[in-house]
Amino acid sequence: MVLCRALCAAAAAVTTISATATGSYAPPDHANFTIPSYDLSSPHDHAGLVQSLQTHGIVALRSVPAFAESRAAYVQAAYTCMRDHPTLEALLHKQLQDGTERTTISTHADGSVGGYSAVLDVHCPQLSLTHKSYGDVLHSASLQLARVLSETVESPPSSLLDAVVRGAHLDHVHRYTSPSSKSSFPATAAASSVMSLDFHTDNGLFLLTSAPFYFHSTDGHAVADAPSGLVLQLSLDGVPTQVRPRLVHDELVVMVGEGYTRWGSYGHSFPAVLHAMQMPLAATAVRMFAGRMLLLPKDATLAHTNLTFQAYAEASTRFALNEPATDHDRTILATLGCPVGRSLLASDLSCALGIWTPSNQSDPSTTKAQCMAHCNAPNMKKDVEMCQSLKCIRTSEIPDGGTECWMLCVQHLDQCAVADQVCVDQTLVCPAATSPHQQQSWGWPVIAAAAAAVVVLALVVWSLRKRRHATEEKVPLLLASQGMNVTH
Repeated sequence: MVLCRALCAAAAAVTTISATATGSYAPPDHANFTIPSYDLSSPHDHAGLVQSLQTHGIVALRSVPAFAESRAAYVQAAYTCMRDHPTLEALLHKQLQDGTERTTISTHADGSVGGYSAVLDVHCPQLSLTHKSYGDVLHSASLQLARVLSETVESPPSSLLDAVVRGAHLDHVHRYTSPSSKSSFPATAAASSVMSLDFHTDNGLFLLTSAPFYFHSTDGHAVADAPSGLVLQLSLDGVPTQVRPRLVHDELVVMVGEGYTRWGSYGHSFPAVLHAMQMPLAATAVRMFAGRMLLLPKDATLAHTNLTFQAYAEASTRFALNEPATDHDRTILATLGCPVGRSLLASDLSCALGIWTPSNQSDPSTTKAQCMAHCNAPNMKKDVEMCQSLKCIRTSEIPDGGTECWMLCVQHLDQCAVADQVCVDQTLVCPAATSPHQQQSWGWPVIAAAAAAVVVLALVVWSLRKRRHATEEKVPLLLASQGMNVTH
């Protein structure tokens, strides 16, 4: 737990957990999904790239110079470092919910590793060298992507290129190994659907990654054609569907994070990608994953709250370190390495909803909605001050009565089950495809209304046809009497 919290503090504000409560399970048979691939150097590909990002929030970039070789060298060096020096202080360890063991090296894009840079330089010098080469490739590709996206819109309010240049980006390389004890590892067909890492979205602008590498746990040789383990939840024909994407080692995969739309207006509307990882069953190989999170500059501002990214990161760190340990410190800021799952109740997403109303001292224009909005955001300094300024009073509290959506405790909806409600900005919504209660409540009225509309439409058509028939009989006579020619 101490190591997990230390990692959370060092990598503040990297991951956001989805508010839907479908649990940690997914169907064992996922549909395959081919990630659309584009060449940034080809202007003909730019429109398609934007369209794909608007549709699913994920694309693959091909023909990135030196990408495949620099990444392979970096991952190989990281694997060797972790294998030869398993007790290094720079390594962070965590056991995932299915028993999978994860070891992580988390590095800033500039190569610094907190207080462990010197340790890695001494014990794993090849890792430092390969990281620089790989990082340079990612930086060039990120700049090119930012330019392409900026050129496809007219005068965006925020500069994506500036965010890429000034952001404090984070590189992480993970080693995943199956549990040493098979008895603790899922063995049944039903258990084969358990996720090692729960579904989540990332808080950065983008996640840059590619296909994972596998190495034999005994001799260290590479394993070819192993499944990636990555699972996405995409909207296919309007239905949330879990799929397994096909990853290619020489393509750079770009997945949109929450930061792209929430922390700036860059001219496009891209959905953040909900994704999870499932360690292959009976895997005897070591799974190596490398990714870069493009984070925002410290002075970037959250569109809905005017919160700076620096303040957001500090709030995330306080939450991760549990300082101070009060109910008001619970936020949705789940951080890298410490996912809390997709559960609403009994999780950090569930919140006690305060019922706030205007007091006798409040201005007559103050509404209950204003009090509920500003007074249920105890982690937001400006909202706390506004609540005090409005002179609202707390009349009661509903335990687990809300879900924290971007630091605001939002009251649960009545139209669908709590498990189906999803945070969209600072509101809760009921996805139509996953809201059986909503369908049950509204299905028959909708059907009845549709039937009535059909009847009305039929009557209108019948009436129009009758009038047209009568008109066709009278109009020629009228025109003829006026001496006009009618041609058809």
